[in-house]
Amino acid sequence: YPNPTNGKFTLQITNAAMKNSEVKIYNVIGEKVYQSKILTSNSEIVLGNQPQGIYFIQITSGEKTFFQKIIIE
Repeated sequence: YPNPTNGKFTLQITNAAMKNSEVKIYNVIGEKVYQSKILTSNSEIVLGNQPQGIYFIQITSGEKTFFQKIIIE
């Protein structure tokens, strides 16, 4: 949250099993623009250097993978 965003947002993990997972963010043409480990339930992510547009968040924990779309205005 928030979504849409200005490039700075909080990734909130509510499932304790998802902590210590990995987040990757891709732009609309599939280029990876961000990668990090998730160590807490609320992780602040800053993509202020990225242009406006649609981005895809991929969160991987063990064998589970989740996707979310985010819009930078």
